[in-house]
Amino acid sequence: MTRRDYWYAGGLSLVSFVLCAIRYWYPPDRYFDEVYYPRSAAEYLLGQSQYEWTHPPLTKLLIALSIQLWGGAHSALGDSGYGWRFANLIVGAALVFLVYAFAKRLTGSTPFAAIAGALLVLDGFHFAQSRIATPEITVAFFALAILYAFYRYWQQVGESSAGPPVPVRKLALAAGFALFAGSAAAYVFIGVLGRQSGAAVALMACLFILAAYTVLRTRIAGFGPGAGWLWATAILCGLGAASKWNVLFDVLLVCAFACAIPYMQGMRARIPVDVFLSAVFSATIAIYLAAYIPFFLTPQPATYEARNDLTGLMDLQYQMYTYHDVTVTRNAPHPYSSKWWEWPLLIQPIAYWYKDFRLPQSAQVASACCVAEIIALPNPVSWWFGLLSVPLMGALAWLTVRRGLLLLYVAYFAQWLPWIASPRMLFEYHFFPNDAVIILADTVALKWLYDLARKRGPEEERIARSGIGVFLLACLAAFVYFYPVLAADHIPYNVWLSRMWFRHWIIGPG
Repeated sequence: MTRRDYWYAGGLSLVSFVLCAIRYWYPPDRYFDEVYYPRSAAEYLLGQSQYEWTHPPLTKLLIALSIQLWGGAHSALGDSGYGWRFANLIVGAALVFLVYAFAKRLTGSTPFAAIAGALLVLDGFHFAQSRIATPEITVAFFALAILYAFYRYWQQVGESSAGPPVPVRKLALAAGFALFAGSAAAYVFIGVLGRQSGAAVALMACLFILAAYTVLRTRIAGFGPGAGWLWATAILCGLGAASKWNVLFDVLLVCAFACAIPYMQGMRARIPVDVFLSAVFSATIAIYLAAYIPFFLTPQPATYEARNDLTGLMDLQYQMYTYHDVTVTRNAPHPYSSKWWEWPLLIQPIAYWYKDFRLPQSAQVASACCVAEIIALPNPVSWWFGLLSVPLMGALAWLTVRRGLLLLYVAYFAQWLPWIASPRMLFEYHFFPNDAVIILADTVALKWLYDLARKRGPEEERIARSGIGVFLLACLAAFVYFYPVLAADHIPYNVWLSRMWFRHWIIGPG
């Protein structure tokens, strides 16, 4: 990233922020899952028990900070969308910056990095999620940030010269001491003195053991190259896990890559797997627990949970799992629920909010005004192009042995396919972390086509430039065309209906 890249990335982020901030406070009432998250954020500020306890607290704490700064709950500015939604505008803009930086690393090209950032700015899914006070934009940011930090770590380790191996005897001594000291500390301070459950003792024993081993191991041989990016990966894993559990897909993915990299043909790198795993898991556990500090400070932290200690926290995790595994599964079908295989095809996007303002006497008049809707609709041009660009990215990763392409290609499926096993009701937003991956795959595909044309001659290069320009104009036109149903503009019924290209976009089978 050059100085010019930082200016371009910052500029695109600013454009995203300004675009998403236009009337972001409308509608003034809470819609879709905003009935849960801003309420819980306000309860944190007021020291009340949590009505919504089914997800980790970090995103609700960010919304609470937004409310504290910009209005909501007990604020003098009033309880309004100004406060609930502002934080997500910032996160959405930061995601644009991150996509630009990732694209620059993947392509080595400033113009194509700018294309990646512009594609995300013009994406309706990103636009809608940046303007609603729910966790999904934060989850997507941390998911991509974990992949980016690990990619940078992998790069630095791969480019460094391998040092001498650490003696196995010293590692065994460090592991044995960490195991003994961590288990003993957890048993004495958590089990005996704290009078906590066996599950709480086991959790804290894991944290103490991993943290002690990380310290001892690095005292013996150091972190090795890329220590900064290793810790960035570890901290981001913790922040992501404390936002929503599905970020654990990415945590497990980077851990699996760290274990497999030394054995990959053509990608041999001396990654200290033991340091990586102990740092990631200890940071993840520590940050996850830290996010629950308000839980420990609230006399009755949840509507049914009487204990506000570690044992209560462990019981809460079980209740969270049971809720998603059983309770949501038994709920009546939601009209905008969808199947996992429908997500890449864009069969059933989610209508977050719909309002018919027509008078009764004009309800049957097609041109009558007005209706308004917020639908989390990706840009169909870039989204459906992803059906080609993602497989192409996988092929290029195989043929060229490029780290970033391989990581993103595997991440696409790691963030998608585990949902097959989920018994709960699913929505298109569960696929949202792959929105940025699709944008990056589109950018990689465009760069590959351009490079291929340039090798064939000036005429082919000119045609490629024109084709890329047409693609970008099509994305811009699609965003402008769908903008009224992304931003809850008041439009005549027939104008709204013309943007519902498929029957399921209006209402789905559930």
